[in-house]
Amino acid sequence: RIHFSRVLTFASEEVPLEASLILFRATFLYVQQVSNFSKEELMDLIQTLPAPYEQEAKTTYEQILEEGFEKGLEKGRAEGRVEGRAEGRAEGIEIGLERGLEKALLAFLKKNPNWSDEEVATTFEVSTELVQKVRRML
Repeated sequence: RIHFSRVLTFASEEVPLEASLILFRATFLYVQQVSNFSKEELMDLIQTLPAPYEQEAKTTYEQILEEGFEKGLEKGRAEGRVEGRAEGRAEGIEIGLERGLEKALLAFLKKNPNWSDEEVATTFEVSTELVQKVRRML
């Protein structure tokens, strides 16, 4: 922390600024990867740098955050698609089972119209509301 500025701005004054900034960017990225600075600490340290380096560090840091944000978004989208497919399949299965049960009830009620809604509900282990709904389809 004490030597942060000197570590990152090690190029001599004879090196053109553009080349110094390229070296700085590479060193800054390396320091971010191997250090355990928090975001707040890093931002405080960046403010101690000379102006062109400070601006370059902020730009580089913003790019890293943006890339991380984009990766996070993409991962979230992918997970959402997987969850959506699973929910869609489960919902489709549930709808299919309901329709199959309704068909079975319909066939049963056609053959046994004298059974009460309660008897049918108990036999098929369904609600009387479902039996009444199917009975209305007759």
